[in-house]
Amino acid sequence: MTEPASMTVVYLALIGAGVSLVTSVVAPIIHAHLTNAARAKEKAQDWARQDEVARRAEATAAEAKKAVDQVVVAAKVMDGKLDAIHTLGNSGVVAGLQRELDDSETKLVMMKEIIGLRESSGQQPQEGSQAGIVAIEKKIKILKSDLEERARQTTIAESQMAKP
Repeated sequence: MTEPASMTVVYLALIGAGVSLVTSVVAPIIHAHLTNAARAKEKAQDWARQDEVARRAEATAAEAKKAVDQVVVAAKVMDGKLDAIHTLGNSGVVAGLQRELDDSETKLVMMKEIIGLRESSGQQPQEGSQAGIVAIEKKIKILKSDLEERARQTTIAESQMAKP
């Protein structure tokens, strides 16, 4: 080989070694840069997804709060209606009990008068008349107690409804 040809081989070997050295240094740097760029892009996409999830969760929470508020309003309306129904129902029951009490008291007075008339005319009261009077007196006592208890419960309910 001639001198210039051998020098060419040396130059080529040096160029090859240089390229190899540059490639072995530059390739990992390029690879690291590309990897970091891909990770940064993935992070940005992940953050965007998380932001979207948070936005949707916030919107869902707002809708849920709105629905709860509507339920609360409906419950207050329903509560007022139930109070009215209870008052009407209770007043109907109280009126029925009062009628029954009045009828029983009238019946008791009439039975006592009939017995009194029979005794004044020298006749004995009919069999079972005295037991009927006792039964009516017991019924009157129970009806009065029921009416008093309803009045007491109504007073308690009204005082509780008056509280804020």
